[in-house]
Amino acid sequence: FTLMFKFPEPPTETSLTDARRVLSASKASVSDVETKIEAAEAALAKIVRESKSLIEDLQTQRNVLEQTITQTMAYLSPIRRLPLELLRNIFMECFEEHPCCAWIRLITTQHASADTIRLWLERSGDTVPLDIEIFLRVTSPSISDQWLSMHHPGDRPTARQSRSSLHWGHIAIYYLAEQMHRWERFIFRFDKQFASLSALKSISGDAPLLKEFEVSSAETAYYPEWQWLPNAPPNAALVLPKLKTLTLQYTPFKWSSPMFRTNLHTLSLRALPACHLPLDRILFIVANNPSLESLTLHFQGALPAVLPLSPTTLPLIKTLQIGGHYTLAQLIDVFILPQLNSLTLDIEPRDPLEDTISNLLTRSSKPALTHLSIAYGNSSNTSSFYYGPSGIIISWPALLADLTHLESLRIGGTTLDPLLSSLSEEPWACPSLEALGMRNCHALGEGVVKLVAMVEARNPLPPTQGPVKRLKSLELYDCASVGEDVVAWLGSRVEEVACTEPEFDRWVWAV
Repeated sequence: FTLMFKFPEPPTETSLTDARRVLSASKASVSDVETKIEAAEAALAKIVRESKSLIEDLQTQRNVLEQTITQTMAYLSPIRRLPLELLRNIFMECFEEHPCCAWIRLITTQHASADTIRLWLERSGDTVPLDIEIFLRVTSPSISDQWLSMHHPGDRPTARQSRSSLHWGHIAIYYLAEQMHRWERFIFRFDKQFASLSALKSISGDAPLLKEFEVSSAETAYYPEWQWLPNAPPNAALVLPKLKTLTLQYTPFKWSSPMFRTNLHTLSLRALPACHLPLDRILFIVANNPSLESLTLHFQGALPAVLPLSPTTLPLIKTLQIGGHYTLAQLIDVFILPQLNSLTLDIEPRDPLEDTISNLLTRSSKPALTHLSIAYGNSSNTSSFYYGPSGIIISWPALLADLTHLESLRIGGTTLDPLLSSLSEEPWACPSLEALGMRNCHALGEGVVKLVAMVEARNPLPPTQGPVKRLKSLELYDCASVGEDVVAWLGSRVEEVACTEPEFDRWVWAV
């Protein structure tokens, strides 16, 4: 295409008429060319989408075929032709000559025999470190059902069989506690209180190899006072030189236990509802572990600080999760976290949170926060009998303006409309955002309209290389009555969409 511009100088009446004609024709040609460019870009985008979809399907087929090949080769392996008794002897001899770590992953109930653990310990030798994971599912079958599952229908249950489940914890923990000097990793999880729960008090003493310790209950339970590792007196000489990960959920602990002074890397505490510690004692636990990289705290009750709260720098923390009583927000006001990457807050709604979050980021020299979650936890597990977690934010633009690195945003219990407006207007807030989730966010009159406008603004068609990243995931749980047509439209713009209607108009859509 050659640029043509040949008009006489000086202009004449005829040349001016010709110039106007050429101008009009050029403008029409530009419009035609732009239309062709848009059509070509749309065709290219369609080809790219179809090619990506085809590649993903082929990759899925390849993975399935590779798994089939692997499983078939394993089935054809000559080792499978050996008798099990001979194979067992081979592995036992190799294990004794080259031991590294004995592990067990056990999912059981209190009605099962604890001999499994005893036999495993006996066969693991005397010096090999132990990697232990036990998941106890507490069930309550009738005596007759339990008996019939183990004996012939004509047999009769005995009192001994009916009492076996009462002592499962004492037997199992007794065997395990005898080998504490070999523990390298100990994880014990159970879903509810069981008869022999007090057996946990046997977990006390030295564990020179222990790196990770967890005792977690899915439900809160009643505990009498007992002495175990997390309840050890402050002057106890515990030998835990390698402990780096500690998780206690709905189990008793004392803030002064030496177990909290081992310079942990990961600490997760979900206190019992009756545990009401002053804020300064909670801060004492945290401050004694300056190498923390991940911190999770959940206290349904917390008391005001007795001693002044001092600024606390945790230079390595990347993940911080705080939940429960509203006074825990005062802890955030003293933290300095220069490496913070993920922040999760599920606390009672008393005051707006944007100043708390903004001040934390400012004190911490504006770390590259990529994940922010506010009151997005399960509503059935609220932090108080009276108030559930809520994300009270008055000014979304002021909060989101500083989150230029944010990739994932999860919000609950806030007004939908202002949040969506802040994410769909220029200057763009959170230009790196790829995942957005909203739970129990009530919508005003134009909530659904603003939702569509936000997706239209951030995920235009055809896709373009704009100033903001496209949303890849969108979740709406109990927020607004969206409708099947709107959900289908959202699915055409966003790769993953999950939507549940409010309870008064219950429908579940997944795209």
